[in-house]
Formats: sequence, C-alpha cells, structure tokens
Amino acid sequence: MEISHCYRRAFRAMGRAKRLLAVCHRRPDGDALGSTAAVLLWCRRQGIAAKAFCLDPIPPSFGFLPESERFTSDPAVFGEGWDTVVVLDCGDLQRIGHPGVAGGFPSVGPHQPPTVIAVDHHCTNDGRYADVSVIDPQASSTAELVLGMFRENGVTVDCDLATCLLAGVAGDTDMLTNPAACRSAFRMASELLSEGADWRSAIGLFVRNRSIPSLRLVGRAMARLKVDPQTGVASTAVFRSDCPDGSDFLADGLVDAIGGAMDAEVILVLKERADGTVSGSFRTVGEADTASVAQRLGGGGHRKASGFTVTGRIVEREHGWTVEREVAPQDH
Repeated sequence: MEISHCYRRAFRAMGRAKRLLAVCHRRPDGDALGSTAAVLLWCRRQGIAAKAFCLDPIPPSFGFLPESERFTSDPAVFGEGWDTVVVLDCGDLQRIGHPGVAGGFPSVGPHQPPTVIAVDHHCTNDGRYADVSVIDPQASSTAELVLGMFRENGVTVDCDLATCLLAGVAGDTDMLTNPAACRSAFRMASELLSEGADWRSAIGLFVRNRSIPSLRLVGRAMARLKVDPQTGVASTAVFRSDCPDGSDFLADGLVDAIGGAMDAEVILVLKERADGTVSGSFRTVGEADTASVAQRLGGGGHRKASGFTVTGRIVEREHGWTVEREVAPQDH
C-alpha cells in the first residue's frame, strides 16, 4: 500500500476521534516524545480531547516540548474511555511496557473497541495490532512519518509543531550523524528549521546534556569496552552498582555516546535492570542487521539500531560481554 494512502487513512481516522489517547514506548527517546507531542498539539487545535501515556516519566530535559504537561505515567488512563488510540514508535504493544495493554486496549463500551492507529518506522513492526497503520522502515524516524501525514493532509506546520518533530528526527539520527540520517532526514530538518523550529532546544538537547553522574558512568562503561577481533563487535556492561540510587536512566544514550567516540562495526551495551533482567542496545555503522538479532532475543528495532531485554546475568568473556540466560527447570 502506498504511503500516501496510509497517511490519508490514518489522518481520517484521527479526525473522527472525540477522545484520543497517544501512546509511546517506555524509556522514551526524542523520537517517541517529539512524535507524540506533535499528535497532542494537533488534537488540541482540532478540539479533540487528548492525553498521552508513557510508562516512564518524561525526562526534565524534554520539558520544552509543547503539550509535555499532558503526558501521564498512570496506567489508569487506559480506562478513561478513549475511542481512538494512536501508538507511536512502538514495534509491538510489548514496548509500551504495561502488561494490561499487551493484548489490546480497553473498549469504550461493551461492543465498542477503540480504533487503533500505528505510526512507526521499525522494520520489526507488522502492524497487526492496529486497525490503520503508517509503517515505513525506510523513514529516518517516526517524526518523519508524522510530518508526512500532516503534509499529505494540508496541516500547517508552525514553529511549535516543527519543534516537536525536529526533536524526533534529531533524536533518532543522533543529530543527523548516524546511519539513519538519510537524505529525507536532512530535507526534513531543513524544512522544520525554515518553519521556525526551536533548534536551540530541539537539537541542543542532545549536546552538552549529560550530568556529572552520567559522564562518570560513560567513563566506567568505556573502561570496560572489549572488542572481538573476529566479529568486530565492541561490547561493554553497566551494572546495578554503577547506579546505586536506582537512576539507571543515566545509561540511556550510552550506546550512542560510545558509537560517536570509536570506530566499530557493531556496538553492544548490556545493562542490568532492577527487575533482574538485562537489556541490550545494538548500534552499527556497517551492513549488519542488528534488528534480526534483537528479534531472536524477543526485542526489535531497526537494522542499524535495535534492542532487547532478557532474563539472565551479564558475563565477562575474553573478547566481550554476553548474557548468560536463565533456563527454566524441567519437570521430571
């Protein structure tokens, strides 16, 4: 199906909404938050009652985004009778992080399930959970697809909308420096800047934005780096003891920080979580398909940037770090 047709279908479905809930993935990044904020802003201008759900609170550094005050982390919001749900930047419903919606969203009434719209650029997203899908793995970001939908349907992109969407494309392309920074991403950034996007906030967010504890964590992760000479994979580990106050959000963006400082085919950052799981983040500047590896581990993402979460523990090897996964005991 042509993407322009998908844009029109999704936009019509959003326009019919009376109460719309926008949802993005947990541990949000610039693309998830910028795209979601743009949808909220459009809803407010159309007179559509709308809120956004993100399981993890918005980092204070994203407070410049218009509509940021309409995000909630309270799962009770799903019971407020939304007739339309827009899921942004989520390869599947598991990425939302709330088990109550992993199988779908609550009905408005006994026989009125909400219309679910998926807007995403992850290659592992098949759109099966949605009634209407706008999915394009070739897009630099979900923000690019939201902009495409607005442009296709004649929405005026003013400075506030442009700021939201610039935060999205800057976040997923690491300020137009990583492999996702395709020609369309540069063109999009140029258009948004010409519309008056607050580039000092949207782009400056990703420069000089690390606290002293975060910089110390980068140093510890760098000190643990190992490179496998056969595979070219550079890996490191972050342990719970590195974040003694539970602030494991400090590790967010660590894989990009390392990728910007060294030349490696594939970079893997493993992080211990408080719930006993280990999350992994892949990045590559080469031709390796990291999404297929992440998908085999229950995760997903893009060919050049992906992630996964498994139950197990981090183990150090001679040429790298790996996860020793837990094996369920067999019945005898």
